Amino acid sequence: MKRLVVLVIIVLASATPSVAWSSSVTVKLYATVATGPAITFKAKTAIGDVPVTRLQAGRYTVVVRDTSKRDNFHLFGPGLDKRTSRSFVGRQQWVLVLRKGTYTFRSDAHPLTTKRTFRVL
Repeated sequence: MKRLVVLVIIVLASATPSVAWSSSVTVKLYATVATGPAITFKAKTAIGDVPVTRLQAGRYTVVVRDTSKRDNFHLFGPGLDKRTSRSFVGRQQWVLVLRKGTYTFRSDAHPLTTKRTFRVL
């Protein structure tokens, strides 16, 4: 049954350029931080990696892969403020509950040029 739910979510996600997941399944989201600065926040789907622009409220696992000694990943929004340190290099995994509202992710070293937002419905 769990595999069927995941398959249905993947099929539905492949029909739209944004990501809208059911809150009944914990979905993994992937953040990357690289020198440049370059920051991405994506979900893996059947059609490939899709940038996070819209999500359903609920529980998510965020996997952060940071290869930059200068930049970090900072995610904040309603009731949430999570970040890696700027000197951190490696992988972290967070389990988060995202509430309805607008969320921002960025590097604190370059807050204007790396800032992106997404909505939780």
